[in-house]
Amino acid sequence: MLQEPWLISNEKEPSLCPEDYVVRVGLLPAGDYFSRFELFFDRNAKHRCQWMEGNERCAHEASRKNRALGHAHSHFNYKPYVCEGTCGNAGW
Repeated sequence: MLQEPWLISNEKEPSLCPEDYVVRVGLLPAGDYFSRFELFFDRNAKHRCQWMEGNERCAHEASRKNRALGHAHSHFNYKPYVCEGTCGNAGW
């Protein structure tokens, strides 16, 4: 995932398709509803982040899926949305 062009250039994450590795091995289903970033949190335990930094696990928990996804984006500095105002900065 780290070498995907959409991630590197902060473009919108494409929908999961049957050819994607994470779909082929059964980690996530195909479609628009799921995100590759879901692999980085435990959906069964209050969306607990599974990111490891050295020997330390991130302690972040979220009560909602969209908050957990936003947090997962932060570990990659992934900001796929651009301000439509005058600034044009990337952001969440």
